[in-house]
Amino acid sequence: MCEVNVNTENLKSVIADLESLTNHLKAMLQEPPESKTAQKKNPDSKKPKAEKKNCSLEEVRAILAEKSRAGLTAKVKELIAKYGADKLSDVDPKYYADLTKEAGELANG
Repeated sequence: MCEVNVNTENLKSVIADLESLTNHLKAMLQEPPESKTAQKKNPDSKKPKAEKKNCSLEEVRAILAEKSRAGLTAKVKELIAKYGADKLSDVDPKYYADLTKEAGELANG
């Protein structure tokens, strides 16, 4: 049988790091949406400028799925097309933040 030498201090450090990460992710999910007046888009540009905040494909997909379940499927498809794609996985990741922002405003418009 193999003998395993476990350093409990290292395990405690890893657990503390995981707890910190979990708390950080929870806080990110509870942040209010960005202000509507934060940044106006240039109507002459074909594709919107990318914002600096990084979003994951999973985050964008969850938001768009929520909007689709709320009866906004056609608007979600139009929004994806605005970013030059037929489906979400074809959207350039640099536009994820803009896409989520606009998706958040779908019900308002």
